[in-house]
Amino acid sequence: MVIESIQTQDSRYIFLRNLTGGGQGRIALYENAETHQTVAIKFPILADSLYTARFLREIKVMERIQHPNLVKYIDFCPDPMALIMEYIPGETLESRLRSQQPTFTWSDAIHILKQLASGLALLHEQSIIHRDIKPANIILKPNNIPILVDFGIVATTTILTPPGNIVGTLAYVAPEAYSFIENDPTLQADPSLQAEVPIRYNRQLDIFSLGIVFYEMLTGKYPFSSLLNHLKAEYVRASQVVPNLPQGLDDVLKKMLATQPEYRYFNLNLLQADLAELLATASPKDISGSDPLSEFIKRLGDCQDSNLEEIWP
Repeated sequence: MVIESIQTQDSRYIFLRNLTGGGQGRIALYENAETHQTVAIKFPILADSLYTARFLREIKVMERIQHPNLVKYIDFCPDPMALIMEYIPGETLESRLRSQQPTFTWSDAIHILKQLASGLALLHEQSIIHRDIKPANIILKPNNIPILVDFGIVATTTILTPPGNIVGTLAYVAPEAYSFIENDPTLQADPSLQAEVPIRYNRQLDIFSLGIVFYEMLTGKYPFSSLLNHLKAEYVRASQVVPNLPQGLDDVLKKMLATQPEYRYFNLNLLQADLAELLATASPKDISGSDPLSEFIKRLGDCQDSNLEEIWP
């Protein structure tokens, strides 16, 4: 059902078109009737107590968090219940990875990861866990500036999930969230089923999910070939998939995708420090994938009657 207009205490928003829908809500594009600013408005898909509680939690988290790499809160409407957010034009990282030319240079991947880690670190400092980090929840603005969206299942580190349902996207959750699956043939046969697991959420869960995203950016491939590989965090090293990657990237991934959470990065500040060191110590050839001087000589040899400006712009 389309809601033609939304009235908050300060503004009125006019419906433009539907955008998308997720597991926790549907999103539509609206325009502020006075300022003509376009915004994204999210509505809960169900009115039961669980979804309502999660929706209100999402609003409270977004209201108090401000970061350039996290989607921005604008307003809230109590009736109909709606969350007004900034509208971010751009493609999702998932769409980029599935495109014909999805690859990033490893330095591009690091710059994207550093920005995401910075935004997540702010959440973690306030004991908030995103719980659904995946390419579909990352929008790329121009110049590969990532924006993390969809806070529909955020949790605090004090929440202990009751038995019933894994919260998050199964392909991106950490092995400890799967611990009960090994003895459940039904769940083994159908990974799309969502089941609950009594675990306490912490930042290492987000770090593991972010590690999968980083691996996909570096290689264009999902790291795990089976559920068993996922449970054991067994994957082909990124440097074996993409030649000439700095070994330090394998070391970073090892600490993001460790099977046991205690062997992952303790926090995202440590990850950012390792990434900064990798960029600082890399040669121009490492970053660009070619040696500028060698490339110049090659192009000079390939040209006979050209001036230098044509050879080396």
